[in-house]
Amino acid sequence: MPKPKGELQKAIRRLDHFETLKDQIEMTVAAEGLRIELLETESETFFESVNLTPKPERARVVDRARPRIGQTPEQGLD
Repeated sequence: MPKPKGELQKAIRRLDHFETLKDQIEMTVAAEGLRIELLETESETFFESVNLTPKPERARVVDRARPRIGQTPEQGLD
């Protein structure tokens, strides 16, 4: 599982707003697979308060992770 974690980290680092997001993204390899946590602070959230739509720059993190969610190590990351 370390390979998918590294590949996803590289993809997220290429985001335009990575510097403002880097402290709000945690990835750990757990027994059940890769755990991705999108953390919120008092001043920064991933979602707008009035709906369930992520803020545009944060939605890009989810977009990068979406193709990898549910993959097993055997499937690899293309």
